[in-house]
Amino acid sequence: WLNEIHLTKKIKWSRGLRADRIRLAASDHFLSDGDQSGSRNIARLNPSLGITGRINSGINLFANVNSSYETPTLNELSANPNGLGGFNNALKPQSALSFETGARGRLSKFLQYELALFQILLHDEFVPFQLAQQPGRTFYKNAGKSERKGIEIALNGSIFTGLSYAFSYTFSQFKYTDYESTGIRFDGNQQPGIPKHLVFTELR
Repeated sequence: WLNEIHLTKKIKWSRGLRADRIRLAASDHFLSDGDQSGSRNIARLNPSLGITGRINSGINLFANVNSSYETPTLNELSANPNGLGGFNNALKPQSALSFETGARGRLSKFLQYELALFQILLHDEFVPFQLAQQPGRTFYKNAGKSERKGIEIALNGSIFTGLSYAFSYTFSQFKYTDYESTGIRFDGNQQPGIPKHLVFTELR
């Protein structure tokens, strides 16, 4: 459900609500290594709010608040660390609350831009781990809380007819805010595999 309300000619408010009910199931017909069958039912409601304001053709301001969630994949669920087969029922869905604000518009007929600041608060983020007694296998668990924040800048336009360009830059700071594993706290640690600086350019 999505609803948009024009408060004035230049200000628009949007609100939404998404309802999901998902069933994940797997049937194992190769039982020589144990029965890996399992099923999970997951239901969630996710609301969203947003507002946009048009200053002029060159400046459009926006702000959004959204909630979302991500279910574990069948591969993540079927990796059961207790060794008994079936799904890992301790693995919960990952949920997020995101905030975004910024501006977009056209500075000239050759240049469009977008600037956005974002913050995402995650709960129960999926984290891979391994066990010494089961070498070579990867399992998954939930990691408490983490925070993702940063800035995104995008420019695009045309140089002349038939040739256009796109440029984007993202600064990211992704950290754990509440995460303990095997008695060790990782609060404040940077999340691995996420570059702080990411640049993309394209001519087409």
